Amino acid sequence: MKILVGTDFSPNAADAIKVAAALARRFNDGLHLVHATQPPLLEGGPDPLWDPLVTGLRDRMQLEVTALQAATPKATGSVEIGPADSVFKHLARPGQARLVVVSSVGRVALTRVLLGSTAERIAEAAAVPTLVTRTTAPFREWAAGQRPLRVFVACDFTLASDAALAFAGELAAHGPCDLSVGYVDDRTLDGAPDAPPAPATPAAWAATWRRDLGEKVAAMLGEHRVQLLVEAGVNNPAGTLIELAKATQADLLVVGTNQHHGLSRLWHRSTSRALLNDAPMSVACVPVAGHPPVPTNVPVLSRVLVTTDFSPVGNRAVVAACALLPNGGRLRLFHALTQQQSPMTALFGGGKRPTLSPGEHRRLLQSARKKLGALVPAAALQHGVTVEVVVEPVTHVAAAILRQAEQFGAHVICLSSHGRTGLAGAVFGSVAADVVAQSHRPVHLVRLSPT
Repeated sequence: MKILVGTDFSPNAADAIKVAAALARRFNDGLHLVHATQPPLLEGGPDPLWDPLVTGLRDRMQLEVTALQAATPKATGSVEIGPADSVFKHLARPGQARLVVVSSVGRVALTRVLLGSTAERIAEAAAVPTLVTRTTAPFREWAAGQRPLRVFVACDFTLASDAALAFAGELAAHGPCDLSVGYVDDRTLDGAPDAPPAPATPAAWAATWRRDLGEKVAAMLGEHRVQLLVEAGVNNPAGTLIELAKATQADLLVVGTNQHHGLSRLWHRSTSRALLNDAPMSVACVPVAGHPPVPTNVPVLSRVLVTTDFSPVGNRAVVAACALLPNGGRLRLFHALTQQQSPMTALFGGGKRPTLSPGEHRRLLQSARKKLGALVPAAALQHGVTVEVVVEPVTHVAAAILRQAEQFGAHVICLSSHGRTGLAGAVFGSVAADVVAQSHRPVHLVRLSPT
């Protein structure tokens, strides 16, 4: 494969070429220099100076390539006609190019927001990772075997961050790397109507995320030693990730990207774009499409959360959940009580339907727990499935299910879907649809078999 590097023959571009050459030697790849240029738009027709200009650029490219070939024999170069992002979108094809290397020269203020820097536009167009360089020494020293490359991966439990982890693993497979993985949770931790008593602090949530992050990293990176860093309840995810990367003295920050293009950029918050523009260290943007993540290890499925409303299809979800644990594991059964099933208090009561007295509420909890336990097949218990039962009054069922999954560290969420579509689905909504849309965990949906 080849490593592509963009150049405008400036000193910054020369630094990018040094990084790309070092990487090409470490990966035993070819190196291809690319200069993209466009003819000026003139009312009177073609610019008479255009052809001599292109000829001069090609001569200069040949000088650059010749100077490189002493240390990098596989170096080649070309002058391409067209916008840089279009040129690299065409050249950077998965299976042929490993990555694109460009220097960091960006626009500022409103211009950058609307148009993006050249590096940013290339990162959003190329189907392979784009490395935006800030400094050359770390990569040259790593390629020469003088020290490990310090790599920080921004992770958020999406396919994009899986791609970033896979790219970091690829670097570590070709040379020693000190790997760190950071996760920042920017959701509000207080005041949620269904928030359980614990964990109720950022530190407790951070412990929950660290557990999940460790499992994901182990699945993606295998035996590599990785430092995990987690921050919960912050308002500026990109800024916090940069601070975490700085704390690890990272040479390279790796982030996955979903590559929003054109006007859609303005309507999508992009952490990867903020990191690319603001991080003081080099940044690698890894697209999902061109770098599909493949776990190194097969993850062990041992914690399943299942919820039922005691309907026939809801109860079938419990049996399906047990089937996901053929070799034993932990099964958490969750049932959400409606608001009308909440206990009566001095400040809350009334409504169209009367709430329950404390004694009635207590008996309802006991009955629901007993019904949940009775749904677990005896065969599942014999195969080593341990069961815990949770019954809670909630306001928003989908939010409560997701919180239970986070607390429990569920490897999969199992629940039923009544299969409403069309107008019925629009009017009544779907708890299952909300869970699928908002969960970063796998969701196993069960439907009632047709009779």
